[in-house]
This record gives sequence, C-alpha cells and structure tokens, in this order.
Amino acid sequence: MISSAAATHPDARRWDENWTAISSGEGGGQGDVKIVVRKDGNESGERFLKILRHPNDPSRRQRMYREVASYQTLQHPAIPRLIETNAENFGDRDYKLYLVTELVKGPTLDKYVESHGPLPLLDAIKFAIALLGIVEHCHQSEIVHRDIKPANIILRGLNPGDPVLVDFGLSFNDDKVARDATDLYEEVGNRFLRLPELAPSSPIKRDLRSDVTFCSGVLLYALTGELPAVLADGHGQLPHQVETTSERLSLIDDFWRVSQLKRVFDTAFQNSLTRRWQSAGELRSELQRIETGAIEIPMTRKSLLEDVRALQSSASSKAKQQLLSSLERALREISDVMSSLEAQKIAPTLRPTQTAHEVRVEERWAKTTLCFLMSASSSIDPFIQFRVVAVGTELVISSTYAGDLSELHRTPLDSPAFCPAFKEAVERVFIQQIRDELLSEQR
Repeated sequence: MISSAAATHPDARRWDENWTAISSGEGGGQGDVKIVVRKDGNESGERFLKILRHPNDPSRRQRMYREVASYQTLQHPAIPRLIETNAENFGDRDYKLYLVTELVKGPTLDKYVESHGPLPLLDAIKFAIALLGIVEHCHQSEIVHRDIKPANIILRGLNPGDPVLVDFGLSFNDDKVARDATDLYEEVGNRFLRLPELAPSSPIKRDLRSDVTFCSGVLLYALTGELPAVLADGHGQLPHQVETTSERLSLIDDFWRVSQLKRVFDTAFQNSLTRRWQSAGELRSELQRIETGAIEIPMTRKSLLEDVRALQSSASSKAKQQLLSSLERALREISDVMSSLEAQKIAPTLRPTQTAHEVRVEERWAKTTLCFLMSASSSIDPFIQFRVVAVGTELVISSTYAGDLSELHRTPLDSPAFCPAFKEAVERVFIQQIRDELLSEQR
C-alpha cells in the first residue's frame, strides 16, 4: 500500500535545488520528465520529476497547479503519491514549476501493446475493471481526469491487472483555481478518442461520463490495438464496427463474451451523453458480469418497443425506410427457418405458431416479433422472443429463451446478409424448445 504522507512545498524556485537527475524520460505536451534522487538523502530511492514545459504560459501554470491539487486530494494505491512541488507559487513566474511523485516502474499501456500485442480477453476485462475502480475513486472525490488514454496508464510490474493512472494535468476539481480557469473555447481531452462534449465552445467539459467513455475506448484498444479515434466515423460506424477493429474482435475465441462486449460498446460510443454508461460503477458492474459469465436479464416487450421508437425518431426518412426493410427481411428469414423445421416434421405432434406485434411510429410501421411453438394440448412457456435492432451501421439479431439472451447475428444494416451459420443458430433455438417440450411430456 502506498503511503499517504503529505507532500512538501519547499521555497525552491527550481527543481535542481533539491534533486539530481539520473536519467530523462519521454515527456508529454505539458512537461518534461526525469528520474531523480534527492540531494540531501531525506527521500530515499528514485522518484519521478515533471517540469512545466511552457513556464510563461499562465493557463499551463494553472493547469499544473490543478494537477497538484488532484494528487493531493486523491489517496489511492493506483495513483502515484505526490512527494514535493512548488506549484502553489503558480502566480509567480520566478518559480519554474515542477512536481515530484513516486516512481511507478512498468510500461504504459500503449508501449506494452506495441511490444506484446493486445491483451488476452479476460486480462483486458480485468484491466478495465481495475481502471474503472480508480476512476470511480476520482469521481467520488469530484475529480474528472479528462485525459484517460493508454499513454497515461502504467502497468505496474508489467502486470495488466495492476494499472496505475497518471498525468492529472487536464483534471478538473472543485479547487478555486479550477473554478476560475476557463476552457470554454479550448478542445480538452486527447486525440486517442475525441468526444463532442470536450470540443471547443462546448459548455459540458466537466462531466464524469466523459471519463467513463475514455475507459471504454481504452478497453477496446487493449483488446484490439486499434485507436477508437471518434465516436462515429464518416460512414456512421462506431469504433468497434470499423473494419480493422471488427476483424480483430472476431479473431478472439470467446464468442459469448465478445458479443456481450460489443453490446457494451454499443452503449459506450453513443454521441449523446445521456445514452452512454452513466457512471464508472455501472460499467464496472457490467464488465464483472461478463467476466464471470453471468446471464443478463432479457429485455421486456415494452423496452423493445421503446428501442424501436427511439431508433425511428432519431433516423432520417431514408434511414427509417432502410431500417424497416432490413427488419422485415430479418423477420422473414426467422420465419423461413421455422417453416423449414415444420416441413422436416422433427416433432409431428407440435404445431408451430408465429405471432407478430406491430407498433406505429411517425406514420411508419416498425415490427418486432414473438415466435413460439405450441403442442396439441397446451402452449409452451416460456416462448422464444427474437429481437432485431439497428446499432450504428449494423443490424443486430438476438433471441431470448428461458431467460437466456443470445446474440445470433450481426450484418450490415444497408445490405443485410444471412449466412448458413445464422440459420443454424436460429434452428438451434427452436430445436432447444422442441426438446424441452418433449422432455416435459415424458415426465
């Protein structure tokens, strides 16, 4: 456990009054970095030094003070301990601002992925869960990091399960300087993932949900080695739907967990803050369920219809027509599979029945369908429910049976294709229900 001893604030105008550099490191946009040891020996061991790169820029001087304020507020084993700084003198340009923290040994996530490749699936999920725990601690202290990216995450001891979050230079907290500083016309954040709420002129640059979105992007990078860059590209593709990233996800040999993570990304990369994950704790709990293989509760019919309404109201007229056409095509494919099973007379005593539910939305019809098999004596309970929904540029088809939600197929929304593997997946759901009904009749 890292000590939470208070940092010292010497009246040193330069860092080299108290410290000796033993090597230089790769700095960032805000400062130069060195590995140092203390001259008087009062602080044993190697430490990390950051020196403000543009000492005459008032906004950068304030920014370093804000970083120091965040380090002083946060006491967490995965956030470096602040040891010494003169940043409280940010208003006096005779002081060359610096800060010294403990030295965390290990590569940053981007360097690790460059040399070792993407993390294995479960390692990536464990890493993201740990990172979200750090971010949740920051948010409980009302600190928003605003610059979470692979270069600001150190894997202590080369261990992906022990991430350390660094560089709070863009952080915002309730300090007076932070309240006085304005970034209304600045772009905040990073090129790793540009968020609309952090763009110039945006008034919502201090929202906790931005950090949660950054963490989602970092998880996608850890899994694929691909930068998310933007929430939607020129084709409307979300980061996990871009061809190179999607191909890398498809190579991971755990279909169930990957399909669950795609659903996580479907929410994470929405343009509207209100449609994304709303807290670090919420996303962390979801990843823990995926890690342990917990089966999630299926959506209700009401929720499905609400999804349809939201999709219809947010799309253009042309997109609505395409959505309707693709939905109907998918439903026909499902119905054809059921008819094929009936023709094969796999269970002659069972009579298949399909019911369709329609809802009128803005003078257009959107359709969901409930399909189930019925015996001569009584209907089967529970029934099978198929869900067809557009997410970004993809049509996503899933089924719910006996409380088990399974993703069956993903295909381009504008040109859906249904391969033999899709038909086999739909048959499997129906045959499972036939088997369950036959077993119940024998009891």
